[in-house]
Amino acid sequence: MSVTDSERQLGLFGRPFNDHLEVAYQNWRATRPDIYAAFVQVTREIVAEGIGRYGIKAIGEVVRYRIRVQRRDQSFAVNNNYLSRLARDLETDGIVHPGFFEYRTLLSERLQSTDAAPRQAAGRGAA
Repeated sequence: MSVTDSERQLGLFGRPFNDHLEVAYQNWRATRPDIYAAFVQVTREIVAEGIGRYGIKAIGEVVRYRIRVQRRDQSFAVNNNYLSRLARDLETDGIVHPGFFEYRTLLSERLQSTDAAPRQAAGRGAA
């Protein structure tokens, strides 16, 4: 997957474009450990049913229902952009086996791998 110039552009304060999302996610996660616990609970219920693959978006909707409707907690919010990071955390923390969720490469990961790879000259016969 190639990184476009618009993805490579710097954001506010000269940070790479997507850095703010990771920082925002980490801050949100630190302030709402109860929400991560709810994701863990729902995910464990799905795994206990013998389901080998599932979608983090579907889990997120169950968590939203349980917290906003059943608990009547209107302060609950989870940005959809955080779901892929929650899925990675659930795997890293051993809640699910590798392969339970399907991942796409995060923009920040693509930027890191592109920056680390040597640049190749474009066109035929380039040295």
